[in-house]
Amino acid sequence: MLILRHSKQELQPLTPITPFSAPLDGVQDSDDNCPNIANSDQLDTDNDGRGDECDKDIDNDGVPNNRDNCRLVPNPYQEDQDNDGVGDICQDDFDKDDVPNHLDNCPNNSKIFSTDFSSFSLEGPGTVSSCSHEGSCLAALAVVKALGH
Repeated sequence: MLILRHSKQELQPLTPITPFSAPLDGVQDSDDNCPNIANSDQLDTDNDGRGDECDKDIDNDGVPNNRDNCRLVPNPYQEDQDNDGVGDICQDDFDKDDVPNHLDNCPNNSKIFSTDFSSFSLEGPGTVSSCSHEGSCLAALAVVKALGH
């Protein structure tokens, strides 16, 4: 039997060690453009060095995301002639990648616009057929990369 003894000094709590990637997004904190929020895609629409997940103005037009009618496209005057809440400049192309929303697999991510997952099937149940929002596009793209396609 092993008995551990310590002095009568009060034990101090240990300082937590910062993990490789604090939000566990797989990107080392020193290289992470949003170190306190998980954003494995490291998307930075306005190329300002802050990842979109933690950037309060994704398109850098001076209008905070929560009031911006075109979050991904600079639109400082917020023109919206039909008053539908979507700015005129991004009415038919949310991410301004020159692919209309109705043809765009990921209308909220200009970096993915023409990959067709409809013919890609996984072993077992389920087929990746389309991207309903940015997250599913990134997940599908990660699967394709992982499988070497």
